[in-house]
Amino acid sequence: MEALCSGAKRFYTGKMCLNGHTVERYTSTTECVECSRVAHRTYYQAKKIRKETGEAQIVTAAAAKYHVWDKK
Repeated sequence: MEALCSGAKRFYTGKMCLNGHTVERYTSTTECVECSRVAHRTYYQAKKIRKETGEAQIVTAAAAKYHVWDKK
């Protein structure tokens, strides 16, 4: 609560998160900094793979087809 009141972006509790990390947490979400970093890395790696394989274009085409159908 002190970190939130003081305007800090992160705070440290010394307790483990659900994944076993004992690092700082974000005050806005109380999410562990390490868990956030891992989640972002995983998301962008998957996004890169989808882009390389062309899966992103398939999803975009399917979305475009849906929107055309939705307007009828």
